[in-house]
Amino acid sequence: MILHASLVADRPRETAHFLATLMGGQAFAMRGPGQGAWHAAGADPIGNYIEVLSNGTQFLPDEHGNVMVSEGARARASGAHILIESTLDEPGIMSAAAVAGVMARKVTNGFFDLIACWIDDCQLVEVLCPQMSRAYRALFEPERLQELAARLPTGIS
Repeated sequence: MILHASLVADRPRETAHFLATLMGGQAFAMRGPGQGAWHAAGADPIGNYIEVLSNGTQFLPDEHGNVMVSEGARARASGAHILIESTLDEPGIMSAAAVAGVMARKVTNGFFDLIACWIDDCQLVEVLCPQMSRAYRALFEPERLQELAARLPTGIS
């Protein structure tokens, strides 16, 4: 189970508030990692949250494997993305995105529908409303994994 993730944004505060709205939670400033970092915490009992770091923040290991934070070049695109479950319905998600100035589009990936939200027009956050979440969870039920594997081009092992 993934409990938290981080992403970078040009406007960490505003992005954290947008994500907190989607998760029915709160956004708050945090000390580190890096300058200007914010948290978006979900309204759930298990402590899900997303760290929103200033664009350019990098994690690197020191000689002992400890996490070192440095400021690097600002990134405009990445293959990394997250999928979150929202407490809002589909129109609510689209409305929150419009208020935050975030491009949002309903898409299907061939298995389930989702709303693709583009933070700073380059950082992908996929969002499921409760109805979409049910379809997603059904797809990944343990007894259905072999069926899913048969539908994937390379299968799973």
